Amino acid sequence: MKNDSVEVPLEHSTKEKDLGVWTDDKLKFAGHVGQVVAKGSQLLGLIKRSFVHRDMDVIKKLYTALVQPHLEYANVVWHPRYKKEIKQLERVQRATKLVGSLQSLPYESRLRQMELPSLVYRRYHGNMIEVFKYLHGMYSVTSNELLPTSALRGHDHKLLKRHCRSHARSSFFSSDLME
Repeated sequence: MKNDSVEVPLEHSTKEKDLGVWTDDKLKFAGHVGQVVAKGSQLLGLIKRSFVHRDMDVIKKLYTALVQPHLEYANVVWHPRYKKEIKQLERVQRATKLVGSLQSLPYESRLRQMELPSLVYRRYHGNMIEVFKYLHGMYSVTSNELLPTSALRGHDHKLLKRHCRSHARSSFFSSDLME
C-alpha cells in the first residue's frame, strides 16, 4: 500500500477556543473576559426587553439562572487577575439596577438587598472549598504537592505562602489563596 499523506503547514493563530474558554498566543484571557462580558450584557438586555414587571425575586432568579453561569463558567482556569477584568465582570452584575425599587441604592446595598454575593467573593469562596477538599483528602493528590502546610502551632492545616518570581505565578490558585 502506498501512503499518500500530504503535508499541510499549520496556520498561525493568535487566539484559540478550547472547551469554551478563549486564550491568546500569550496565554492571557482578556479576550475571554471580553466575550463573557458581552454575552452577559446581551442576556441582561434580553431580560430587560422581555420583562416589563421587574420584581426583585424575578430578576434574581433570571440573573442566577441565565447570566451568572456565563460569568463563572470555568473561572478556575481563567481566573481574572487584573483589576480591569474584575471591574468588567462586576459591571455586568450591576444589573441589579433592573429592579426599580433598588435603582437609587449603591451597588453593595443592592447586592445585600437581593442577597447576591459579589463575583470576587464567589471566586474566593469556590477556592476555599477546593482547599478544604485538598486538605481533607477528597482528591487523590497529596495536599503537600499543591498546598504546602506547616504545623508549627495550632493545627495541621496552616498554608505556607510560596515565593513567586513572576506576577503571573502569583495569581495561580495556590498563591491566590494566601493574599
